Amino acid sequence: MASETGFTTPEYCLKCGEPLAAGTRICPKCGASIINQVYRKNIARTQEEDSVKEDAALVEEPEKSPEEKPAAAKIPRVKRERSSAARREKAVSEEEEKAARKTAEERKAARKAAGEKAGNAAGKVLSALKVIGGAIAAGAVAFFGFAKKMWKKNPKFFIGTCAAIFILIVILVLSGNKTYRKPLASYVKGLNDQNAELMLSAFPSQITDEGSSYAETISGAVQTSIENLENTYGSCKITYEVTNTVRLGDAEIAEIEQRYSQKCNAEINIIAGYDLKTEYTVNYKVNGEDKSDTRTLHFIVVKTGGKWYLDPLTSDM
Repeated sequence: MASETGFTTPEYCLKCGEPLAAGTRICPKCGASIINQVYRKNIARTQEEDSVKEDAALVEEPEKSPEEKPAAAKIPRVKRERSSAARREKAVSEEEEKAARKTAEERKAARKAAGEKAGNAAGKVLSALKVIGGAIAAGAVAFFGFAKKMWKKNPKFFIGTCAAIFILIVILVLSGNKTYRKPLASYVKGLNDQNAELMLSAFPSQITDEGSSYAETISGAVQTSIENLENTYGSCKITYEVTNTVRLGDAEIAEIEQRYSQKCNAEINIIAGYDLKTEYTVNYKVNGEDKSDTRTLHFIVVKTGGKWYLDPLTSDM
């Protein structure tokens, strides 16, 4: 539908679909401008045609002979940009490859140096072992020579000496294996002597030091234990016997560590622990007559910082 002014009226309104007469400028139904609708439609058509042309320009042409190839200046800009990007990516890849090779060489050199250092250390250790081995061998030869002479001179004395040495070794080994019981011994001795400081030394220093938030609480608990014992039994003495020992598992140790963290605000790294089942006896007098009160108690000992301590949070106290 063409008007007298050359304006082509569409058959219907693009907004509401109302049929239009030739030369209509305003839609009689919705009041939309028909001229603006035609203008926007023409712009959209032009943009679409330009886009199709640009896409066609990006399609690479088939390989031509050197005579037919265009000059470098006529190569499409998009193609030149792609070529430049490819060269930059290649350069970056080469730099990364060089850096990777350099890192690998440095690691190889470091491993070689570490191996040489370890080899030197191992050589020194072997040399020291040879010296120690030689000294032990010389000592063994001297000992057996001396033992042979002693056996010939006085067999009974020789046997007695060997037995005494063996017993001493056994005692040392057994006492060394039961160092975890020392905190309990210190606690009981401190209780018998009414020595609060000795009792506190049996507990982990993380909760007894002055800077600890739990120090005042544990100190007060120790003093209360001394007073309660005296008020209940008067003059008395405590004895105990460990009847069974059970090593704590990882879950139990983790639970104890968590309890210290939550209740005492103290971080304690425990590497081992035992549950000591103990026959705990309080010996006292009533009107001059000997009395005793025996109970079965469980004392928990833990190892932290290379030392054994009595755990006041889980022990029967």
